[in-house]
Amino acid sequence: MDLSAFAKEQFCAKDWVNNTFRQSEAQSHESFASSIVMKLQLAIFEINNSLENTSTAVLSNLPRLLRDIELLQNEVVHFQRKLATVEHEVSKVENETTHSLEYIVKLDAVKSKLKATSKALQEADNWTTLMADIEELFESNDLMALSLRLSSLMQSLDLLNHVSDYGERMMQLDGLRNRLEALASPLVVSAISGGDAVNTAVMVQVFSNMDRLDQLLHYYTKCRRGVILHEWKELCELDDLNVVEVICRFHELLLADLQEQTTWYRGVFNQYPTSISRVILPIYSQAMSALDPNPLNSLESLIKKPAAAEALFMLQQIKSSADRLLQGVEAHFKDIGPIEDEVFRQFSDSLYQPFRLIISNKYKALCLQHLLEQFPEPINDSTEITESIQSLRQSHSKINSLMESTLQNCVTLTHGYGLELLIEDLE
Repeated sequence: MDLSAFAKEQFCAKDWVNNTFRQSEAQSHESFASSIVMKLQLAIFEINNSLENTSTAVLSNLPRLLRDIELLQNEVVHFQRKLATVEHEVSKVENETTHSLEYIVKLDAVKSKLKATSKALQEADNWTTLMADIEELFESNDLMALSLRLSSLMQSLDLLNHVSDYGERMMQLDGLRNRLEALASPLVVSAISGGDAVNTAVMVQVFSNMDRLDQLLHYYTKCRRGVILHEWKELCELDDLNVVEVICRFHELLLADLQEQTTWYRGVFNQYPTSISRVILPIYSQAMSALDPNPLNSLESLIKKPAAAEALFMLQQIKSSADRLLQGVEAHFKDIGPIEDEVFRQFSDSLYQPFRLIISNKYKALCLQHLLEQFPEPINDSTEITESIQSLRQSHSKINSLMESTLQNCVTLTHGYGLELLIEDLE
C-alpha cells in the first residue's frame, strides 16, 4: 500500500478513501475495508516503533550533544578573544609601520641630499681640477685634448646646475669654447677648402666634443660656397668662352661637384643626422644667387650683339643646360634620399633666376625682332599683278610657318610662360 499520499500538505482523508475503494480489488467493500484498516494499523504500529526507537536514541545521545555544544561555545569564546588580540596586534603593527615608513622616507630624502651634496662637492673639486691646467692646454694647441677637456667640463657643469655660481661657470665655459673654435677655425677652413677628409674628420670630432657640430657645418657651407664662387670667377676669366658657354660649363661643374661632395660629406659627417640634400643643395642655391660677375648683366650685353635668332638659340642653350642640371640632381638623390620640397624649390629658383629675368625683360623684344628679320620684303607697286599674287601666297605661307615655329619655340623655351607676351606682339 502506497503511504506517500499521507505526507502531502494537501492530504484529504475523504479523497484518499474514495480513490482507494475505486480500485479493482474493492469489489467486496467490507472485506476490502477490513484489509485496509489492518494495513493502516500495521503501518501505525511500525511508525510508533520507529518513533520510539528514535526518541530513545536521541535521549541517550542528548547529554553528549550538550557537552559538545558547550565545548563548541567555549572554543568560540576563546577564538573571539584571540581574534580581538590579533586585531589589536595588527592595528599596533600598522601604526608602527606607518611611523617607520615615514621615518624611512625622511632618511631616504636626507640620504639623497647627502649624495647630491657629496657629488656636487666632488664635481666642484673636479671642475677645479679640470680648470687647473686649461691654459697650458691652450698653449699646446692640442685641439683634441682641449675638446675632450671641454667635454668633461660640460659634463661636470651639468651636475652643478644648482650651485649659486652656475651662471658664471657657464659663461666661463662658453668663453673657453669660443677660444677653442677660434683656434680651430683656420684649420677647419683649410681642411674643408682643400678637401682634406682626414683633418676634417678630426675637426668633426673636436666640434662634437664641445657640442658645436652645427657650427662646423656652418664653416663647411661657407667654405664650399666660397669654392663655388671662385670657380665661377675663374670660368668668367677664360677668354675663349662667352657667357653662355661659361654658364653651361658652370652647370656641368656643379653636377660633378655634387657627386664628389656627396661621397666626401658622407665619409666625414657620417654621424650627423641632417640629410645630405639639406646641407649641400643650399650651398649651390646661395652661390648661384651671389655670382660675381652677375651672369644676368653679361647675358643682356651678349644677346644685344647677334641676330635675334642667335640670341634665342643662346637662351635655349642655357635653358637646356639648366634642365640637365636639375634632372641630374633629381636622379642623384633618388638613390640617396628624398629632397625636401622647400630645399628643391630654392635650388630651382636660384638655377633659373637669370634665365627667368631675361625671359621677362628681353624675350618679347627678341621674338618681335626675329619675326621682323624673317618677314618677306614688301611687294613693289610696279610688280605685275600675277607676280604680286604669287608673292602674297608665298609670303602668307612663310608667315604661317614663322608663326607656328615661334609659338612652338616659345612653348619649348618658356613652358608657355611667354605665350601671353608673344600673342600681344603677333596681334
